[in-house]
Amino acid sequence: MKRLFGTTRGRVLTFLLVCSVPTMGLALSDAFTNHRRQAMVVAERAALVREAAIGNVIVAIEGAHQMLATLATSAVMQSGQDCAAPLQAIVDAMGERYTAILLVEPDGMLRCSSRLMAGAPTDLSAMPFFLEAQARGEFVVSRIVAGPVTGIANLGVGMPAVAGPDKPASGAPIFGVGIRSDFLLRAGQNLPSSAATAIWIIDEADVSLPLTQAASSGALPDITTAERLWTLPGQLLRGASRDGRGFTFAAGAVADDLRLIVALPDAEWVGAADAAFRRRVIELAAILIVSFFAVVGALNLSVVGPIQQLARRVRAWNEKSGPFVPGNVNRAPAEVQALADSFAAATRSLAARQAAQEEALRQREAMLAETHHRVKNNLQIVASLLNLQSDRESDPAVRAHFLAAGTRIRTLSIVHRHLYQHGDPSVVELRPFLEDVARQALNRMGERNEERIALAVNGPEVLLPADAALPLGLIVNELVGNAATHAFSDGAQGRISVQVDRDPEDDSRMRVTVEDDGSGRGPDAIGPEAEKAGGLGMRLVRALSRQLGATLEIEPAAPRGTLARLAFPLAQERQGPR
Repeated sequence: MKRLFGTTRGRVLTFLLVCSVPTMGLALSDAFTNHRRQAMVVAERAALVREAAIGNVIVAIEGAHQMLATLATSAVMQSGQDCAAPLQAIVDAMGERYTAILLVEPDGMLRCSSRLMAGAPTDLSAMPFFLEAQARGEFVVSRIVAGPVTGIANLGVGMPAVAGPDKPASGAPIFGVGIRSDFLLRAGQNLPSSAATAIWIIDEADVSLPLTQAASSGALPDITTAERLWTLPGQLLRGASRDGRGFTFAAGAVADDLRLIVALPDAEWVGAADAAFRRRVIELAAILIVSFFAVVGALNLSVVGPIQQLARRVRAWNEKSGPFVPGNVNRAPAEVQALADSFAAATRSLAARQAAQEEALRQREAMLAETHHRVKNNLQIVASLLNLQSDRESDPAVRAHFLAAGTRIRTLSIVHRHLYQHGDPSVVELRPFLEDVARQALNRMGERNEERIALAVNGPEVLLPADAALPLGLIVNELVGNAATHAFSDGAQGRISVQVDRDPEDDSRMRVTVEDDGSGRGPDAIGPEAEKAGGLGMRLVRALSRQLGATLEIEPAAPRGTLARLAFPLAQERQGPR
């Protein structure tokens, strides 16, 4: 993530994506709105069919109402004469609008019927149209039942046969009419529907009267959808039918206990809307991807490419000396050209300063080397003067002191010689330095060419800081000198070894071990008490060890001789005296 936003390309593309979010959001919102609008087309068609169908059903019911009102004032009906023929004439005249017209006595017995089929019941006291019309005393639309005469399910209406408004409806005969289901949708205007449109009239007992050929029982809304349509007539719902198909349902009330339900299959419409939405999303994604790659290409050509070329030139310049060449940036933006020119000017200034610094450093190193060389020469002169003075002394003790002082001064001169010979005046090579110190210590004792005392100096190539070289050189000078003086007295022969290695317990510390195989100094000559009783040499060794931040151990060697081990930190930041 950090790498992405850390580049010019990543930041520009991120900014582009952020800026495109509102536009893409609006485009997606528009696509979703179009999707919903297309999906609502079928809902709007269902609503139109519902309103037209309800209108036709109401027209059919109202026609039956007017027809019954006319019959109630008819002299034939009021006279009690045989009314079957007049009722059949009315049914025939209406042209397949009604299945039958009935006149029922107040006790529920059939008085007459437009059509009396064999086996038809004559006791209609339990028929819904009779009970409801008698109970309410007015025109009613009853529940859906099979006609008592024809046995065909239809929409039944009933009305008391009252001659005038001043006559009570109670105790009056009841007219009943069965309206044909196919006439319910033909009573008014033509329906804007197709062969796949399913229409029913449903009562509160979930008894349905199909009004179209597509209105099968499987196409009815499932229980949950049906309950919502019954509770809130007038709404549009998209749901599943009882056989699992998808429909858009519209419901409306045609009476208090009757609902008209329209079902339109919406799979084709919804599929088309989904396909249109997917096409729009793919178009938007394609536009975004093309724009993305176009911006990437433009960035690479105009900004990122020139900057990367400049960066490569800078890396190449950094790997080798010489003037900085920015390359061909003429086609790059003006800002990149200005950056290249500024960097070229900066590198020229840097090269000039670097050359001046290198010259100053060269002069400084030459001066330091000359200084160390002159100090070495001066120290050798001082050591020679001390040797000359020792030759003039007759007292052996005084002569020994002059010789020891001269040896220590020569050790200092060795330090300065190694500093200017190495090339880096801040370090010396540890093993060659200690070998020179040890040899000059033996030379002081008159031991040359290793005729009596052999010398071995071993160790890795390690660079020693200059501030540690001086005390370490003096310590080794004293230890080697003491070994030659005390371990090989009376002309005895032997060997002195100086071993340099890393401390096995701490890799950041070095160890210098001076060991001889001579007669040994004995237990009484080793330790702090011997140091107090001894001469300047051992006191100097202890003091320089503390200055070096080192630990010093002196112990008898096996099988004979003496071993002195000095462990000190190699880094310049030592911890101080111990």
